[in-house]
Amino acid sequence: MKQNPLTYCFNKAKQYYKDNDLDKTREYLDMGLAQCAMFTSEIMDSLTEEQLDQRDVYQRLHKDVVYEGYPLETWKMRFWVKLENWGLLL
Repeated sequence: MKQNPLTYCFNKAKQYYKDNDLDKTREYLDMGLAQCAMFTSEIMDSLTEEQLDQRDVYQRLHKDVVYEGYPLETWKMRFWVKLENWGLLL
């Protein structure tokens, strides 16, 4: 995968949707969501017990952590919205 995996997956999904290849479109949107999940998991694994005990750690994580210029929460929303709007949810 390229240096900016979220941007790469999002752009490839848009390209395949434009080409009417819905299977590849869904595949790249799913890959983007999987990448977001991997980033979340890596961050959660790096937190201390005290940090994990904070009630809002998960919400703050998605708003405060920035990948490729945007909060992780924004990336997740982008991928989900495209899946929904393009009728690609399984």
